[in-house]
Formats: sequence, C-alpha cells, structure tokens
Amino acid sequence: MKFGILIFCLISLLVTNVNANFCGIPDFSEQSIPNTCEELFVCDKCNECQSQLWASLGGSSSCGFTINLIKKVVEKYLKGIKSGEMTKIDRFDMTPYDESVRELCDEEFTCTYEEAEPVWKEVKTKCATELSTLVDWTQNPSTIDKTVAYAYGVVLIYYFGIPDHDFLCHKSSSGEFCGIESAKSVLDWLKETVPDGDFVFSYDYTVVYKSDGTSIEVPQKFKCLECSKIAFEIYSAWPEQHPWDDELVKNLFGSWEDFKNQNSCPNPEYTAKMKIKRSPNRLSNRSSGNSGFSPFMTADRFRI
Repeated sequence: MKFGILIFCLISLLVTNVNANFCGIPDFSEQSIPNTCEELFVCDKCNECQSQLWASLGGSSSCGFTINLIKKVVEKYLKGIKSGEMTKIDRFDMTPYDESVRELCDEEFTCTYEEAEPVWKEVKTKCATELSTLVDWTQNPSTIDKTVAYAYGVVLIYYFGIPDHDFLCHKSSSGEFCGIESAKSVLDWLKETVPDGDFVFSYDYTVVYKSDGTSIEVPQKFKCLECSKIAFEIYSAWPEQHPWDDELVKNLFGSWEDFKNQNSCPNPEYTAKMKIKRSPNRLSNRSSGNSGFSPFMTADRFRI
C-alpha cells in the first residue's frame, strides 16, 4: 500500500516515510507541495489515470483515512515552519505524527464499505493498464514508475480505509494507540541502524535503502509485536467480509493465503523457505517477501 500501508505496522510507519522520503529538500514550504496533477506527476498534461488519482487523493471522505492522516501531519509541519517553532526537520521527531493520530482517532469516523468501493473501482477502471503492471515492491521506490505505484496505492488506501482506521486507533494494553506504539518501535530501531536519518523504505516496507546505496532488511521481529498481531487480525479478516478483485490480489500479494503468511508472526519453517526464495536475486515480478504494499507513496501528493 503501505502501502499501503499493511499488517506489520506498515500503516504506522507513515511518519518515517513523510520524514525520510518526502522531507529531504531544503525549502520546506507550501511552495513544495504540488498544487496540480501535472506538478505531482511532472508532466505537461495528466492522462486519464493520473487525473483520477489526483482527484482521489484530494477527496475529503473519511474513507481515505491514510490520506487524511498525511494531510494533518503535513499541516503541522507547515504550521511549525511558519511560526518559527521548527527551523530544521528532525526525521525522528514523532510529535507531529503522534498528535495527528490522536486528533484523527478522537474524531468521528463515518466511512462505510459502500462509500469507499466506488472510489477504488473508478481508479481500477481509469488505471487498467497501470494496475495490470507487475512490480517487485521490494525495489527502491525511485526505480518504480510513479503512476503505477500511485494507482496501486490509491486502490489499497480506499479498500483498506476502514481497517486502517481500526488498526491505527486501536489501543494496546499499554493504553497507547497502535499507530503510535508500532511506529515508535520501528523508529527506535532506525535510530540505531541509520542514525543519520538518510534512508528510504521500499513500498512494501521490507527493505531500508541507505543513501550510500546499501540496503537492510527490516527485521521479522516487528511482525510479532502486540499491535502487529492486532493488525494481522484486522486486515486478514477484511477480505473475508469484502472479497476483492482477483487480479489486484494476484499482482499485489500473490494470493490471500500468501498475504497472511507474509504478514503474520513468522514460524521458523516459513522464514527459512522465504530466505531460500529471496536469495540470491531479489528482483521478481512481485515481492516474494512482504507483498503487503504500503500506500504511503501518497504522501507525495502533499509533498513537503
């Protein structure tokens, strides 16, 4: 998705992608946010698919929960810059994200599946070519066509909009929202692993690419945290209640069974099989690791 956004704290990793992927420019200002479809996709005139994606990202429906969260985070950064409270972006500063999660989770959430379905179906119609493209989501995002990535991201955001809300706003045994608790665990690891903060996640959040060209696989242990297990329950139950398009499932996950295997707390036998499948060549038509594509490339719609 994510990804969107999915399962093993992919949704809560929004803060790292907003900070690391999309804040890596010096002139943090409203001028750095695309105001038109053409600015977003860097083209003279957007095609039918790109225009539909732009419209979907700009919607105000609560069904685009992840989009609304991104907007709120960006607004807080801009407010901090304007007021002078923020003179430098700290990529590991959770404050804007934490505040945004709490505020959105305190608001009324009214989305229904019937409201969200027409949005992703319209994208599926207008972006048929893009959504038939097979992609290895473990690659560095800079190597993946932006329109293709956004097409998959938007359909995921609206299909999983209700589970996104339910996971992010679920309170763990500690009393904290899972969206915040999960993100903190990963950020603590990133501070030790990439202390300079100069990194980018693969769209499926299984690989961290460093500025020197090297990469690191995200530890499987994060799938076994309390909130990650809650996420697994929420997301794996959704397609049973609302069956999805077979082609999209195949291109993104392989199958729903693969989706569950890839996003659950791994058992040793499955982990060993995955290591064999993924070595030595990582590039394939689709990710053989966590194909739970994160939707957070949509933060670029509100690029900081």
